[in-house]
Amino acid sequence: MRAAIANPPELQLFLIFGIYGGLLLMTVHSLTWQWSGMASFGILALLVVAPVIAISTAYSLRKLKYHSGYHYRLYYSGLLYIPILILVFISLAYFLTYLEEIKA
Repeated sequence: MRAAIANPPELQLFLIFGIYGGLLLMTVHSLTWQWSGMASFGILALLVVAPVIAISTAYSLRKLKYHSGYHYRLYYSGLLYIPILILVFISLAYFLTYLEEIKA
């Protein structure tokens, strides 16, 4: 059953899903130890383009964030992308360093 929300944030939802999906794909890809040039372009997009899209999405929803639960969660998903990105990279670096120490 669909929620009856006036002006649902469909474009913002699509963009945020794409950003976090790309982050998940790059995280899983880095754990397979098979790095490629295309993965490098993906990381570059996650570091340069995705924060701009996430912040602009949050900015576009700043006045509508209390309109519905969708708006509220999308607003904070856009704001929290950069801290989550930093946390993912730090944890991946720590985990991959730990795996290298175990192998040695």
